[in-house]
Amino acid sequence: AAAAAAGAGAQPEGELLELFLAALVSHYGYDFRNYQRDSLKRRIRNLMGQFHMGGFADFQRAVLSDVALFERLCAELPVGVTSFFRHPEQLKLLREEILPYLSSFPLIKLWSAGCSSGEEAYSLAIVLDELGLLDRSHLFATDFNPYLLAQGSSALFPAQALDANRANYLGSGGKRLFDAYLSRNGRFLQADDHLRQRILFYRHSLTDEGIFNEFQLVVCRNVLIYFDTELQRQVLRRFAQSLHAEGFLVLGPQDGLNRLALDMGFEPYRSGSHIYRVGRSAAS
Repeated sequence: AAAAAAGAGAQPEGELLELFLAALVSHYGYDFRNYQRDSLKRRIRNLMGQFHMGGFADFQRAVLSDVALFERLCAELPVGVTSFFRHPEQLKLLREEILPYLSSFPLIKLWSAGCSSGEEAYSLAIVLDELGLLDRSHLFATDFNPYLLAQGSSALFPAQALDANRANYLGSGGKRLFDAYLSRNGRFLQADDHLRQRILFYRHSLTDEGIFNEFQLVVCRNVLIYFDTELQRQVLRRFAQSLHAEGFLVLGPQDGLNRLALDMGFEPYRSGSHIYRVGRSAAS
């Protein structure tokens, strides 16, 4: 109603945007109010353009009355940027130091948080396989977006990124051929079943759902950058509570969270690595 009163050309700004986000909570139970506003506005405008809606009032009315459009909005808002062996320098450190250290555990539990379409989880599974640890590892891959989770569960990935995937795999210290793990299936690459069977894809919201296991390794890269500071703090606290005392947290190099992580009691594994241990004060 507020957007309609503001006129046909009203845009997702200021109080109109806040009222819309509050309406999503009351109508659907989904809360995007702690997402960074610039990212929210950009993605809403992008959807408005796709559906040829010039005014925010029309868009708001459509989303609140059409579940399919609301689900499309949900699919757009969480950012699904990923690739196999993304940030290969971090995966090389995991391969050479972190995972060999964790190999003393009889069962290694890993969490790919905000996994998007699953390439990160499969990358971790490949590294575990090459280290001989996959068969005694449980790998949880979670995301807010059910469409991306379905894609990850299918183990099908676009073939056009094959050259970049190969390069990242080698940059991560891969000892075999990347192609040994995925077979060509038309325009897609199909991940091997022995990798797929070790990954549990599970819908979980970092913003409003609690811890669900204890992990030796949590990987959450380039997700928290889209949250505001208070929500980042809340999620980091949840990660601390989810980690074993000997566990590790891997954040994205682009997240800009080093200062906040240190303030919350995380201890850097190595300067500049964006990999952390849980300090005594982090989980409190």
